[in-house]
Amino acid sequence: MRTRTLTIATALALTGAVGTSAAAQGTGTAPAPTKYTLAQVGGKPLPVLVDDEWRCKENVTAGTLTLNREGRWLLETGTSEVCGDRIEEDRDSDDGTYRTEGGTIRFLDDDGDDNDRDWDIGNDLDLDELRTGTIAGDGTLTVRLADDKTLPDELGEISGLAVTPDGRLFAHGDEEGTVLQVDPRSGRILKRFALAPTGQEPDLGKKAKGNRVAGDFEGIAIAGERFFLVTSNGVLIEFQEGADGARVPYTAHETALGERCEVEGVSHDPAAEALLMLCKEIRPKAERDRVEIHAWSLRERRLEASPRVAIAYSALAPATGAREFNGSGFTFTPSGQELLLVAGPQQLFAEITLDGRVVSGGSLERSAHPQPEGTAFLPDSTLLVSSEGGRGKASLSGYLHRSGGAR
Repeated sequence: MRTRTLTIATALALTGAVGTSAAAQGTGTAPAPTKYTLAQVGGKPLPVLVDDEWRCKENVTAGTLTLNREGRWLLETGTSEVCGDRIEEDRDSDDGTYRTEGGTIRFLDDDGDDNDRDWDIGNDLDLDELRTGTIAGDGTLTVRLADDKTLPDELGEISGLAVTPDGRLFAHGDEEGTVLQVDPRSGRILKRFALAPTGQEPDLGKKAKGNRVAGDFEGIAIAGERFFLVTSNGVLIEFQEGADGARVPYTAHETALGERCEVEGVSHDPAAEALLMLCKEIRPKAERDRVEIHAWSLRERRLEASPRVAIAYSALAPATGAREFNGSGFTFTPSGQELLLVAGPQQLFAEITLDGRVVSGGSLERSAHPQPEGTAFLPDSTLLVSSEGGRGKASLSGYLHRSGGAR
């Protein structure tokens, strides 16, 4: 087995460069196993910081990439995580298949799909998501990672996501009534507009900030041409889409759901002409053993007397593996027959029907989703999940959805 030098260098936010020989050039696969030893990340010698969350910092300390003659790749890395006084050493590995197309190597997963079929826009390096490699004349192979983008600093937190009927993605933060149109593949902000203050703002969960509408905004929904934000105390804010930089008037609807629970998400139910609102935590302690979703009629502008969905934690437990499920975001699946919920405090997901039957569930990767809050589906059935990072930096991930759960 031949050994070469592997370097990973930053181009946009996350790209890679790998040293190799000409053995991997041409079509097919490398004629003999070639092993590359990791030397640099982002032009810096090892160890290099790849994950930074609040009190914990993770550095990559070593790594190798092997391409074998059967068309398979194997990436092995060594890491050191420092959390206060605790230091934990670990080794990880990931593998898949690859093929060469002229001077390019394309890295695939075990199913033969591109590694960027699922993707993340965030602030941490994910070295195992190899996408493509381009071979230079000197034998250097530059590898581009699937997770090669970061979100603007303005998106410090994404509390909610919603997609228009024509497929445009909108997001909002937690503390101000500002809505942003975001390119889901690059994370670029395409436009932003804000609620216009009236000087007599209702209680939206937070004190007003000068000439901005402030609140504890926990979700966004789009019903035709009508946009809605929901606050943690159950106020629905209705408004129209604005031009870039515009301030738009709004109407506040007091739903009274805040008396029942802390609200943490809203989704449009076109079949029922209603907005569904998710309870994160029910206020009466004796009833904090269930997930409730309530409906607000768009025609009658009032809250239904009983929950649209009520499901006990114990019914979710066989699928999620957890005793509790404090929902932080939800959306309809592409079929329109099920709801996909995420629970931020527990890093869980669950897919349920409108009559409360559990379809699937499980855990979310903590490093990718430290605090999942926003969910939405693109027209091509890509599931988007947004998360607030451990240091207040948001991430946006996309997953190929299959019936019974996200891949």
